Amino acid sequence: MNAQKTLSNYSINFSNLNTQKRTIEVNLLNYRRRLDRIKQRLTEFQATSELEFLKQFGEDVERRYLLQVQSDYENFSPGLSLLENLINSIRGVTEIDQSERDRKFQEIVAILGVGLAAGALAAPSAQQIPGMSDPKEVVKHPLGCYLSQLGVSDAWLPPAMVATVSLSTTVIFAMLTTVVIKLIWCFRR
Repeated sequence: MNAQKTLSNYSINFSNLNTQKRTIEVNLLNYRRRLDRIKQRLTEFQATSELEFLKQFGEDVERRYLLQVQSDYENFSPGLSLLENLINSIRGVTEIDQSERDRKFQEIVAILGVGLAAGALAAPSAQQIPGMSDPKEVVKHPLGCYLSQLGVSDAWLPPAMVATVSLSTTVIFAMLTTVVIKLIWCFRR
């Protein structure tokens, strides 16, 4: 935002400088026309007067002020282009960063979504394992035996087994989704 404010101020000041240049040009032109009319009137009346100092004033204005403002305008003109290019570059980098963040967020949502969906689908399937209703039969299953060795009581073995299958499926499918997404990005490049 600081660069945008700088560009805005620079543009306004640059426009004001151009306005000052045009004002000096118009005023100088009007001054010279008025001086020519004065000279013409004096010639009509055949009066003599010393108007050289007035002519000199117009030349001084042109030489000092108008040329200086024109020079400043030409010198500051490339700065406006540089500031615009800088802001466009910053805007481009910001948009690239934003799209990268959006892509990563979408990847995370996809990974979690696939993992959770697979885990949710695996839970009812795990309940269909033969002998899940009888804790003594659950202990005979390799996963049930392992959970029993970890200290899970017999009463909690069936729900612990369903939760373990569901959680394991969630993790496996999340990891597979991560690998697939990475492979897709590798092949796109």
